[in-house]
Amino acid sequence: MGTGAAVPGLRIAILTKSPDTSAGELRSELLHSRATGIRNKLSAMDNERIREICLALPYVVETLNWGHHLVYWTGDREIGGKMFAMTDLDGTGTGVLWFHCGKERFPELVERDGIIGSPYLARAGWVTVERWDVLRPREYEDELRCAHALVFEKLPKRTKALLGLPEKERARLIRERKKVLKDRKKNVSKGTKSKSKSRKGTAS
Repeated sequence: MGTGAAVPGLRIAILTKSPDTSAGELRSELLHSRATGIRNKLSAMDNERIREICLALPYVVETLNWGHHLVYWTGDREIGGKMFAMTDLDGTGTGVLWFHCGKERFPELVERDGIIGSPYLARAGWVTVERWDVLRPREYEDELRCAHALVFEKLPKRTKALLGLPEKERARLIRERKKVLKDRKKNVSKGTKSKSKSRKGTAS
């Protein structure tokens, strides 16, 4: 009687099972384990992989907002850019990924198990993926590309014109715009403090 082809991993399974476990049961369990491993590999998506996909798209910048959300923008927000996706970095928020899908696709996506309308943003056509294994890697890439394209299409003409400039010139204009906004914020803060002191003096 031949021994037949060896099944990789079968000897390990035999060592961890009781003597009463049959070879057929071991083989079945091993095949199930392999299939599970393949599925896990196919759904191997995380914050870092999402970041790679998003930053490979044109004109994308990232910011950290609301404490623990990494937000991806089509164009710098200082020049009118809009966000198209975000991930939850510390796992304390709702879901693992939020993205813009548009109002037309929204009903279709929320029908899928593990996808819900994004809190506060559902009306704007945003959905939230609750777990990484809800979509396949290719689906994540397709959805993020679509989200980016939808947002880019709706950007103001002026913003699109700025994004179309050579990279160095665009970077210079963005730096200037950030400086203007920073100075404006300082002036507002000073004005608020000045009014507060004036009120205190009047009250005394």
